[in-house]
Amino acid sequence: MHADIEGAVRIARLAADFEWTWTVENIERFCRIAGWQQPVSDEFGFGAEILTDLRVSRPAAYAAYDSDFYQLTGLPEGEVPYIVVALSDAIPGDSPEIYEPLVDSFSEITDRLVPAFGQPFRLHGDRPRIVWDLPGLVTLVLELAFDRQKIGLKIANTWYHNDALRSEGAKDDYDYDYDYEDDDDEPELFPMADTWPSSMEPSECSAELAFGLARLPRDGVIQLSVDGEFVGLFAMGLFEVWCVISAGGGQRQGAQSPEELRLGLIDRGWSVPNPEAMSLWQRTIRWPAAYAEFRAFAEDFLSELVTLHPTAHPSDVGWYASIDPGTVGSVAWGTLRHSTGI
Repeated sequence: MHADIEGAVRIARLAADFEWTWTVENIERFCRIAGWQQPVSDEFGFGAEILTDLRVSRPAAYAAYDSDFYQLTGLPEGEVPYIVVALSDAIPGDSPEIYEPLVDSFSEITDRLVPAFGQPFRLHGDRPRIVWDLPGLVTLVLELAFDRQKIGLKIANTWYHNDALRSEGAKDDYDYDYDYEDDDDEPELFPMADTWPSSMEPSECSAELAFGLARLPRDGVIQLSVDGEFVGLFAMGLFEVWCVISAGGGQRQGAQSPEELRLGLIDRGWSVPNPEAMSLWQRTIRWPAAYAEFRAFAEDFLSELVTLHPTAHPSDVGWYASIDPGTVGSVAWGTLRHSTGI
């Protein structure tokens, strides 16, 4: 899988500096400045396809601007809602390992764009999407589409984008598939049962957990338990992933005193979010992050779990994943959210 990171930064900067009027002629002018071929109306009549100069296997973009589209969106005739640009190749399959370069490229593009455009905000929804509202009636939306297994940049009419967000269910209504392929179902958060098979090695368990963390949407939650007892929680904030682990309950392995346990957790980077709940410890990593950061985060959690709880193998861990924190059943989510500041 290849992503054209330099090309993505160049096009984003060009879009930020361009004088947008969001007419068909305006889009044609942008294509000339970008060095792209002129738009060609598609066979469905919903807009125009564009051949870009990005170094990916299918260097395609799409501009939506036909009369039927105006009726659907309520835009005035001649207005263009957005252009969506493919920034990466599509990757085949759905195993955790093949997503590593996709996650890494998304993180790297974000890191390159933040110094240029400032701190973005993050949209809700199943897909990781980062947004910059810029001067000049242009909004940039960087999207990691796990279901289509690629990275895209949406250059949007700010008026249209904000109106779409206000409209219920409009977030992905007009999401163009620039590979002309039928969409496969998006891979499950954990493509397994609700426990890891005992035959899996700890490294395989941490790989699956890292895959889930990389795909966890904003406000998503992964709750983990051993024999029905809560042992940990991962929660996605705005630009951080929070991990809360329980150091209480059960018979801990080893002969550590409470003070030795406390000092050991502090030494390994954990902190107590709430002095009144000393059994709950937390760590955070940034989001978006490289895949290796998610993998290390998962490995550290599972290693800590083995130390704190009577389990010799991560396969003893059961999990529950949700994109709605309010549905987490056995965890006092409200208390944890208040205590950790998530």
